[in-house]
This record gives sequence, structure tokens and C-alpha cells, in this order.
Amino acid sequence: MINETFSKILGRRIREIRKMNGMSQLDLANEMDVTLNTISGIECGKTSPKIDTLYRMALALEIGLEDFFLFPRNFPEIKTFEKK
Repeated sequence: MINETFSKILGRRIREIRKMNGMSQLDLANEMDVTLNTISGIECGKTSPKIDTLYRMALALEIGLEDFFLFPRNFPEIKTFEKK
């Protein structure tokens, strides 16, 4: 199984939901009043969205906040980090 960061997995889930709603990244950015780079960064896993950003995104996509975290069982394993 491929190890990925949680940000990447969440970003893929957001992209999947956005596409299921027939929205482009620009549509979502405009609906949320954020930049296209913000949406792109989140979907690529380069940025972790704050909870208020996720809430606004859920409203724009007309879904529940919990829907972002409904990952299929076969989703890649998340890397775990150990303290040194």
C-alpha cells in the first residue's frame, strides 16, 4: 500500500467531491471567495485547509462537513510520524 500524507488523501477526496458536483476549481474558488491557487494547493495536498475553510467548502459543494472524511476502505495508508 502506498504511504501518503493525510493532506494528500483529503485533497484527493475534495477533488473527487468537487468533480462529482460538476464544478471546476475556479467555480469552487469563486463560490468560496478564495483564489484558484488556494483550491489547487488543497487538492494537491500542498496545503492543509483550516476547519473554517472546509466548512465554507462544504457549504459551496452542498455537502456535510463529514463527507470530506468518508474515505473508502481501500484508500492508501496514511504515513505515521514518530517523535524522535
